Amino acid sequence: MVLAALAIAAGGAPGGTVTDGILRASLPGGWSGSVGFGKQIVAGLPRTEAYILMANFPLASDAATHEAQPVVPPNKLMISLGDFVLTGRAVHWPRLQTLRLPENPTERRTVSWHGRFAGRAVWVTVSFGSKPSARSRALVDGVLASVRRVR
Repeated sequence: MVLAALAIAAGGAPGGTVTDGILRASLPGGWSGSVGFGKQIVAGLPRTEAYILMANFPLASDAATHEAQPVVPPNKLMISLGDFVLTGRAVHWPRLQTLRLPENPTERRTVSWHGRFAGRAVWVTVSFGSKPSARSRALVDGVLASVRRVR
């Protein structure tokens, strides 16, 4: 898979929704989002890929276009959702009916997993600024459960 950086940002508005035009998430009040686009070469043709950032703290509108993710402040969290064309090894990833944190609660401050969701390959990373609590895990699950395919 060849990636070419294409710096286009969308989002940055608090609350509401954040979308890359294919997947959309609803954001609670006080949350912000950012989308960064790139290109994935599939069978010799360029296809759009996106990284969607969602956080319960202010994000710059172009935050998802930077290689380094923003630092998550204490007691805050950020969800990174990579949205890719379903191809290569990803066709064998587990099928996900809904997006949510893995079943076994963890005290790790960064949790990542991947799967096939809504006909797309997704890579999800959740970063907690502090030790995860039941409340913070519920917040993450609520936002992830809102992700829908729109196109």
